Amino acid sequence: MLLNIHIFSILKFMTYIVSLTAEMKSFLFFCLLALLTLSPEAQDIPFTPLKNDPQKDKEFLSAIENRYKEDLSLLNGKHKKNLLEIYKYRYEMIIERFDQNEVMTNEKTLAYLKAILDEILKANPLEQPSNIRMAFLRNWWTP
Repeated sequence: MLLNIHIFSILKFMTYIVSLTAEMKSFLFFCLLALLTLSPEAQDIPFTPLKNDPQKDKEFLSAIENRYKEDLSLLNGKHKKNLLEIYKYRYEMIIERFDQNEVMTNEKTLAYLKAILDEILKANPLEQPSNIRMAFLRNWWTP
């Protein structure tokens, strides 16, 4: 109701300041009518945040640690030190995401990502890596 009064007062103010043509007033009236039908009260969908599965969290963390150890064991050559730093940074970044509860391990989200991964692997039959792990992050701006 307050929004309706506010919009009408703005329209009234505009008519005093600027002399509007009849066509412009009609246009503004229909725009106003459209805005009034899209009130925020029309969206009454309850929000329930997804909860993580503690067992999936443990599985993810275990798999990530195993992958980190495996990557370290395969390092050799003159760039070993640089690659060690990169792998360590990657591992610590992932662990930090888990510590901050940003990684979503909800069963529904994991099933959705698995379906997407299956489609990708089906379209690329030559490349079939077995250790892919996918998860949503709660913060979209997180690298």
